Amino acid sequence: MERLPTFAALVGFITLMLGQAMGQYEPPAGYYEGANGLTGTALESALHDAIDNHQQVPWGWSAFQDLDTSLTDSSSVLLVYSNVVRSKNDHGGDAGEWNREHVWPKAFGLSGGSNLDERDLHNVLASDVQVNSERGSLYFDETDAAFENTPAHPSAPNCSKDSNSWEPQPSRKGDVARICFYMAVRYDGSDSGTGDLTLGDTPNTSARRMGKLSTLLRWHREDPVSDQERLRNHKIFTNAYGVKQGNRNPFVDQPLYAELLYLAESPETDFDEDGISDFWEAESLGEFSQDGKSDQDSDGVPLLLEYAFRMNPKASDDYLAPSLLDGTSEETMIIRFRWNRQMPSSVTYSLQSSPNLDPGSWNSAVTAPPDITDLTEDLRTVDFIVNADSTNFRFFRVRVTTSP
Repeated sequence: MERLPTFAALVGFITLMLGQAMGQYEPPAGYYEGANGLTGTALESALHDAIDNHQQVPWGWSAFQDLDTSLTDSSSVLLVYSNVVRSKNDHGGDAGEWNREHVWPKAFGLSGGSNLDERDLHNVLASDVQVNSERGSLYFDETDAAFENTPAHPSAPNCSKDSNSWEPQPSRKGDVARICFYMAVRYDGSDSGTGDLTLGDTPNTSARRMGKLSTLLRWHREDPVSDQERLRNHKIFTNAYGVKQGNRNPFVDQPLYAELLYLAESPETDFDEDGISDFWEAESLGEFSQDGKSDQDSDGVPLLLEYAFRMNPKASDDYLAPSLLDGTSEETMIIRFRWNRQMPSSVTYSLQSSPNLDPGSWNSAVTAPPDITDLTEDLRTVDFIVNADSTNFRFFRVRVTTSP
């Protein structure tokens, strides 16, 4: 059975328990101000303007000894693809050592030499020498079925490859996706010696088109930003081994940018299969991720909470509305919830109460089933009858259970 969100309400007002693990490596205030409210190519242009004109830093091992330091072992670096740690000093070109892997491969449009795109720290990660060679210039995609259970290399047992693509281990799929998004936005050919890098579903080296875009977008969702990524991004922006490159990866700072940018071209895409367009979700909810409390439609309920209950965050008359009504007698009261009907077919509602919101204190508040009335095609009310004295200093929540 699928468990949907629960909603807690103190009679007379709504108690919202929202929050987001705000990272300690946030961009400065206003860093992406020019991107507010934009989608598609307009967003791409604004993000490019925010992150270009960075400083090229000296190219050496010390940068990656610092940037890729393991969060669990400060004497080692964490290797992409292998996802193991190796001593910071074991670098070079021999088997068993680590070197520098270009996530966006040189063959897909990097200019080579010491140009900005070739030496961009966001695009280069510590990697096992042999795994780096094995990956070569393959683009990223799900591996063909015949190879999906075959390790790409003994030192990268959770990666696979076929004739033209490379599939990283699940815990680094989002990392490589966000790096590819960054490179496509950062390099548009306007810097001396660099070309216009693009992403698409038909990768082509001569066109500098890396991919596979639809796969990268799915990986970006499935593997959220990690603390290792956040720290690395912040180090590149502020101080890497005494100098700084001075720009950030927008897709690490604000993951929704990827959807607002790329899904604008295919607005009906629904990667999470929830029946709602991913682009609509990103466009409608683009502001809630800052603190979980944004209320664009000014109906008193944050967008995040409305979305969790399948409401329309853009409609002021569509929201979850608990209310206390007069009952059938002085001894009883009615607690009413409005609810969006766009739900799975089999839904069960139950009312629970708690004196203090402690997790173990919730108990059933009524024994009778609720009275459900469909008001419109999309909206219904759910009424629970409770003893009037039970409403004193108690919290109530509706638990919704669905069957497949």
